[in-house]
Amino acid sequence: MIRRGKLLDISFTEFAVLTDSRRYVVRNDRGFSRSQPRWKNPWLGQSTEVFAADVRRIFGAYELDRPTVPEWIVERLRRVYGIDVDPISVGAALRVPLLIEFGPRLLALLPESD
Repeated sequence: MIRRGKLLDISFTEFAVLTDSRRYVVRNDRGFSRSQPRWKNPWLGQSTEVFAADVRRIFGAYELDRPTVPEWIVERLRRVYGIDVDPISVGAALRVPLLIEFGPRLLALLPESD
């Protein structure tokens, strides 16, 4: 999260979590910017619950535009990290609801729920 004048930038990092709990960045090229008056608190009316729903909606729109296929993730993890993962397991993981984790900075700004 970066706040530049009247612009608020939110970026997302997607991780692959392996069965042994190791985490690998799959991609970090998604996010959004929002125009915000300087005097206005950008988190007013937000909570982790509300913001997580927004993130799921945004990722849903990305997936409609460009669906993530298991083979892409398998190839990326092999190419970038030199690890092999099972495409069937990746496919199953892609069908599980998105787990949203907030970084410490944003977590400190948002209440847990409304």
